[in-house]
Amino acid sequence: MQHLWLYLPTSHISEREFCRMELRALFPEEWEWESAGFGRLAENDTVEIPAAFLSKRDIPPDRSPYLRQRILVWKRAGSPQALAAWLLEQKTNLDGFKFVHLRHPGMDLEYQEWILTARHLGEAIQGTPDMKNPRWELVFLPFQNEWILGQYQRTRIQWKSHNHKPSNNSHSVKTAMARSLVNLAVGPDLEKSFVDPCCGVGTVVIDALDLGLNVHGFDINRMVVYQAMDNLKAMGWPQVVAIGDIHCLEGQWDAAVLDLPYGLFTRVEPSQIEALIR
Repeated sequence: MQHLWLYLPTSHISEREFCRMELRALFPEEWEWESAGFGRLAENDTVEIPAAFLSKRDIPPDRSPYLRQRILVWKRAGSPQALAAWLLEQKTNLDGFKFVHLRHPGMDLEYQEWILTARHLGEAIQGTPDMKNPRWELVFLPFQNEWILGQYQRTRIQWKSHNHKPSNNSHSVKTAMARSLVNLAVGPDLEKSFVDPCCGVGTVVIDALDLGLNVHGFDINRMVVYQAMDNLKAMGWPQVVAIGDIHCLEGQWDAAVLDLPYGLFTRVEPSQIEALIR
């Protein structure tokens, strides 16, 4: 049986374009974007992100900083009453369940309506609810002229701990950005090999490892490579970084992230940037 998930993306208004780029990389199928209302935008148009979209692709909530929650869809029906009838028909037995009052733009219910519906659906479930330590977190909500019932899944955002690695540079990208850059590079396929040829203290490399990629990092600066090694050791990751000049690297990888030199005291000509990209 193929599962269906309802994804609930969130992003700050200043990050919507980046969020949109990442979602396109993770969910490349045209039918998903068309059904979610995604289309090509002119350069001067406001970037819109849908409140939710359905997909058969399994992207765990901790994969992306913009997909922190999703619902494993159990049933789609025309009304809450139809959902309750389905629960009774299935003789659903769940010990330790709890309904989550999900508040999401354009999809949240008034509390009074939500509590009455939760009570009605709860009465259709065989089992004992548990409000403090639930084994099952359930969600129901209206979506595109129907009602959805399913299991709520959310990230614990454990990857934020990567911001506290022993060595950081003031100009290093933040962990959330690093994670998104990896997603943009590899898309949904975590079997791809990955390289960061200017890895610095290893920020992108760490998130690539955390996502399970076969990754290597290089940097021409000996000191920052040692810092990257310290970071990997402190976080329990294998030593996959080495001193290396981007122009002399040998090997083949499926994807790469290149954080180009920048900063107040960095003098880089356009021709040098083009050479690095090549």
